[in-house]
Amino acid sequence: MAFGRNGNGSTQQPKRQTPHEEGVERVCAEAHGELQERSQEGALLGGADEVHNILTENISLKNEVHNILTENISLKNAVVTEKEVASSLRQTLKDEVLMYSNRISEHQAKIDDLHASNAKLITEKMKMISENEKLKGEIDANDEENERLKHLLEGIISRNSSLEKKLKSTQEEAESSVSAIERLHKSATKAGETVLLMSLLGQQFSGQKQSNSANFEDCWNESENQIKTLQRKRKSLERELSEQECELEDAHRRNSELENKLNNNACKTELAKKKFAALNQRAEKAEAAEILAKDELEILRLQQVNELAEMEQIICDTQEENADLKMQLKKSTEDMYLIQDRTAACMTEFEASCTQEKADLERELETAKEEVRVSHRNIENLKESQKEKDAQFDGIFCAMEAEFHNLKVSCDSDKRKLEQLIEELQSQLLTSRDELAEMKEELGNLYNRNTDLEDKINEKESEIELLKDVVVRLNERTKTAEEVQRTLHDDLQGAKQTLCVAQKDSEELQQQLTIANKEIAESRAELKKQELRMRDKQATLRKELAVCGSEIQQQRHKLEILKPYYKLAKKKRNNCCKYRKGPRFV
Repeated sequence: MAFGRNGNGSTQQPKRQTPHEEGVERVCAEAHGELQERSQEGALLGGADEVHNILTENISLKNEVHNILTENISLKNAVVTEKEVASSLRQTLKDEVLMYSNRISEHQAKIDDLHASNAKLITEKMKMISENEKLKGEIDANDEENERLKHLLEGIISRNSSLEKKLKSTQEEAESSVSAIERLHKSATKAGETVLLMSLLGQQFSGQKQSNSANFEDCWNESENQIKTLQRKRKSLERELSEQECELEDAHRRNSELENKLNNNACKTELAKKKFAALNQRAEKAEAAEILAKDELEILRLQQVNELAEMEQIICDTQEENADLKMQLKKSTEDMYLIQDRTAACMTEFEASCTQEKADLERELETAKEEVRVSHRNIENLKESQKEKDAQFDGIFCAMEAEFHNLKVSCDSDKRKLEQLIEELQSQLLTSRDELAEMKEELGNLYNRNTDLEDKINEKESEIELLKDVVVRLNERTKTAEEVQRTLHDDLQGAKQTLCVAQKDSEELQQQLTIANKEIAESRAELKKQELRMRDKQATLRKELAVCGSEIQQQRHKLEILKPYYKLAKKKRNNCCKYRKGPRFV
């Protein structure tokens, strides 16, 4: 902003100004014009001291303006440093918020992973419980099957005992039949011998022959009856042997079924053992996963505690920095208001000094004009009264003109210097006004930025509150995760107890199975022994039956041999009965 005339005499267009600045410029322009006139007239009147005083005052004003400018520059530097500090603090806050948001997302991901692993553990626990239920059902079915097998073994043992009794009875019957056959054989041999004796003795022993023939007939009939009974017994024995063979085949089939069932039970027990081993491995894995989850939760808890401490420390630091920034902002606003007050005071003092100098200069100008008029009148009077003394005073007047010319030259040089100083002062005032306007703009911007900073600080405080809420929610989630972990631990303990009970039941069942296997092996050995005994008995019975059959064939053969003798004896007897009229032999 420029005002007045410059050294070339050209006017400079003023920029947009406030009314206060326009008044100051107007006063300065008037003072400048009056100073020019005063300098011209003072040069004529010898007012160099006043010009020197004005110059010293202008220099003091220049120094004050320079001090104001230095203060403005220092304030500007302080504002720039505060801006840089605020921007760096804002950037650090952004980075820290981003870091904590990333950490929170990582913690959330870890918590989600823990929830997923806990859900997997729960599903595995439910699978283990269902498998335990299935194993319990299989164990109950195996117990029922073992009971049924025990009952079958008891029935087989009872049947084997009954078969042994039957075999003993059949053996006794066979022995009795053999003894009867031996008796028949002896009686048949005796009858044959008697028949031969009867045939040899002939008529000498007719009475004895008749009795022998009667005995022979009785023996014959008895032998036939015994043969028939033996045949019936043979058929019954063969039928019983076939039944015993069928029962043995049934027993073999049942034994094979029992062996298959025992093998199946052994396979089931092996599968149960494998399942129990797998369940134990799963339980160990679950324990290891639980330990890892505990460690991870502890690590997360410690990290969250550390992060909470860091966040609280950062919140405290940010609050302290915000307090410092607020204090600096307050101080800068106070400095700005002080500078504005000082500039206003300086301008008022400058206006007052300018008005006072203007009044003094006007008074001095009036006195100087009056003195000049008086001096002109005196000069004219002197010219009029002392024309005759012109010649005398020509030299003096020339000298005075020369002095006046020199004084005028010196006044012109002083005037030029004063104009230069005034121009410099005007340029400095313009620059100071521009700088003041810039400072005002910067102060306005600083005020706006300070308000923005306050808004951002409030936003950061709200974000910090949100972070605190997030931390509280994280603590609640960690508490819920710890509760879920405790429930999982309790469920795992229950599963371990059920596994221990199932292992004890499986061990008892395995012991029962080993006892049953031993009993079944013993029963198998006994069955094999009984089978061997029965086979031996069957072989002996078959041999005895073969012997009986051969003996029966021999008896039949002997009877066939004895038939003609029997017929001959019968005829002889009948012939004897005709004469003796005794009972006929039919």
